[in-house]
Amino acid sequence: MALFLCVAVIVGGGGTYTGIANLLVQLCSLALLAMNLPLAVRFWSKAHWTLRALVCATLALPLVQIVPLPPAVWSGLPGRSPLVQSYALLDVALPWRAMSVTPTRSFLAFLSLIAPLTVLVLCTALDGRQREKVLIVVVALGVFEFALGVMQVLSQNRVGNLFGGYGYVVPSQLYGTFANHNATGLFFVLSLCALTGLPLWRRSMNGVMIHAAVALVLALGAVLTQSRSSMLVLVVPALLGFWRVCREAAFAARFFGQSWWKRILAGLVLAALLGASLAWLSQVSRVSSSISRFEESGNARPGVWRDTRVAITEFWPVGSGIGTFADVFQLSESLENVSEFRVNRAHNEYLEVVLESGAVGGLLVAAWVVWILVVALSGRRIRSRGRLAALGGLLCVALQSAVDYPLRTEAIFSISAFFLSLLMVPHRPSASSSENVVD
Repeated sequence: MALFLCVAVIVGGGGTYTGIANLLVQLCSLALLAMNLPLAVRFWSKAHWTLRALVCATLALPLVQIVPLPPAVWSGLPGRSPLVQSYALLDVALPWRAMSVTPTRSFLAFLSLIAPLTVLVLCTALDGRQREKVLIVVVALGVFEFALGVMQVLSQNRVGNLFGGYGYVVPSQLYGTFANHNATGLFFVLSLCALTGLPLWRRSMNGVMIHAAVALVLALGAVLTQSRSSMLVLVVPALLGFWRVCREAAFAARFFGQSWWKRILAGLVLAALLGASLAWLSQVSRVSSSISRFEESGNARPGVWRDTRVAITEFWPVGSGIGTFADVFQLSESLENVSEFRVNRAHNEYLEVVLESGAVGGLLVAAWVVWILVVALSGRRIRSRGRLAALGGLLCVALQSAVDYPLRTEAIFSISAFFLSLLMVPHRPSASSSENVVD
């Protein structure tokens, strides 16, 4: 599983325009699933019926959208009048067509679910120690992204950019193994959340320094991507880290004694050092350019959101088909929002899901959110590191989904599925697991 997540992150960060790379991730996930069929059977026999229902509904939705329908049925669906008029202009009889206006894209959307499904199915069979090791791999991948990204930034993205030919590349932004700097920034944030789910190495001052250094590297990586949404959601792992510091009060007593005033003094000194470090970093040219992006005006997202809501009304309540946003958005794009760039995403995952899947897609998203909250809050050990780290990571994905499309890449989708699995009790709990372990 750790090796597969490495493949997913290194290869599967290109999004829609890197079909061969996505195919490689999907083939690896199928091979992994084939080698562990007993665990897949165990998942379907042990998992709660609500989870199985949500998984089946998620898989069935794109498949239902590509089933051919009689002309009398699909031509009466909302938003299909341009297709009917096109056939009339060609003087061609209406053929059988699927509910999706572009069935090929909807089928590719179904294939994109294979990787996260494999992660979810197999990670629920890992015990606490094994999940902890996978968390270490996620953190290590974040450090790898930073090392690659530094080479990209120093070379103005002329060296080390894997997907430079698939989109618009800003020389000063850090991309790592992703084609979208927002996805890169979110991955750094998810790696930070994973770091908060790990125990302090040997519970020593060396372990504290290692954790602090890795956290600084990952946070700096998120800033260097110049992704404003990623920089904003950094507050989530920061709160998780603060919780870890408070929880390790007994550990701190080994160094500062039982006197509370010594701990408070040490905390004030640490806060002063952190503030001074942040003040120095804000003066560094590349960091200051990232922060200055918050002062930029002319954001086109609100206009795209307004036009997407208009498109939703055209295709409500059945939707246009998963993956078809780029094909139908231009029908509702207003002239004042037209630019030299083609709008391929709504930059709001919730609006895009409702446009493509209608009422069913919106209800399915809401059902997943409710299920995650119920499972997270009903756990007997909700205060454990792993559960809070997973819940924080999923919260970061949900927050960025309001202004971007993080789950449209196999890499972020697979990591999110791993975090989702951390909320569930392992099917084969290890006898050596304890409350300090991830789950």
